[in-house]
Amino acid sequence: MSAMLIGWATSGEPSSALRGNLTTRIPEKGFGTVNFSGYSNKEVDRLVEEGLRTADDEKREEIFKQAMRVAMEDVGLITLHMQKNIWAMRGGLSYEARADEYTVAMNVRKAR
Repeated sequence: MSAMLIGWATSGEPSSALRGNLTTRIPEKGFGTVNFSGYSNKEVDRLVEEGLRTADDEKREEIFKQAMRVAMEDVGLITLHMQKNIWAMRGGLSYEARADEYTVAMNVRKAR
């Protein structure tokens, strides 16, 4: 595939994007479910699998960071655009944006 446009919002859990986009397509493991380019790197696969088995949050984060480093150094994908959402509201109000990009009106607060 020469190019594609996808949106990927997560709740802060990196395994879903890594597992879906950057692992080899292995349906029985749920790997590469949206890997339309056919990218495949055994080290990325190994690290993602290791991260999925790791319960310690700090170790898990480091493993997934390493998996992403390996994939980016291998040019597993080239990001051309990173979406940044902007919220605007009248003065006196504040809103803390969510990682999943959902806008929840109940989270609007009086500014301090």
